Amino acid sequence: MNRQPIPHLGCFRHRSLLLLVLFFLFGMTVTIVCASEGQIPEAIALDPDVAQNTSASDLYEIGKNFEYSGDYRNASMAFQLLTKLDPGNATVWHAAAKALVKCKKYKEALEACNTTLLLNPIDDGAWCMKCYALIKLGRYEAALFACNRSAELNPGSLQRRLNRGYALIALSEYSQALLENDIALEIAPNSATAWGQRAVALVELSRFSEAEDAVKKAITLEPNHAYFWNVKGEMLLKQGKYQDALSAFNRSLELNPNCELPFPDSNTAAMNREEALLLLERKELVPPTTVPLRGITSIFGLMLAWWIYRKRSRVFP
Repeated sequence: MNRQPIPHLGCFRHRSLLLLVLFFLFGMTVTIVCASEGQIPEAIALDPDVAQNTSASDLYEIGKNFEYSGDYRNASMAFQLLTKLDPGNATVWHAAAKALVKCKKYKEALEACNTTLLLNPIDDGAWCMKCYALIKLGRYEAALFACNRSAELNPGSLQRRLNRGYALIALSEYSQALLENDIALEIAPNSATAWGQRAVALVELSRFSEAEDAVKKAITLEPNHAYFWNVKGEMLLKQGKYQDALSAFNRSLELNPNCELPFPDSNTAAMNREEALLLLERKELVPPTTVPLRGITSIFGLMLAWWIYRKRSRVFP
């Protein structure tokens, strides 16, 4: 399928040379997990003619093909190279930011979002990605500002509402988060993520009955999502249902031991599991012989004291 080139990008006339250059470039950089600022100039330095011989239009096309195939590692590298070739193009910076978010390179993604917004202040997608990156970096006040701007520009977007809800939860604004969640569920009533977010806010408000319904709905919609089982475990843990909580955390760990959580300071399922085990130990695993032994010890103590008393009475009549 022929795609339209992005604005202001030239055409590449020597496609055979392009293939040779890209084969050399990407073949030499297969070990790069996600291109960073320091690696970009190094990659260009592999062939000083790369910038001259590769048109921005074709490099953008290659980056999009990587993105469509789910290869965000190479997509991010292609787009970041492209920002060097066409630094004044907002579309290029937006694409780089998106790929970097997918690579979980949130600092680099934030920088790309900021450049995008300098070039195009009404790019609601860039505001949305900026909000998400800031949440992942633990900068919740700034995230909320970005979320608000994104929601203003595109009020009907589910992701914008979810991001704003998470920012409000991170700021302990749980009632406000629920209002935002109401809008999210109006947009997408069967969004498991929205139901899971609702459960988190309700748990923090100690509205456990409603939280149970919400997390049950999330798990019904996506039964193999580890995060929802972790949320269920936290809900049960706060209610003192330690054994049930332990089962939920175990299920979360079975599904994904490295499940990504909404906030950098969130407890992982493994951390919660250890807490549940500790609480169970304190509550139920007290050795049954402890109380009788204390009684026996007291009896022997009395007998020993009586024996010493009688002994001294004989020595000192």
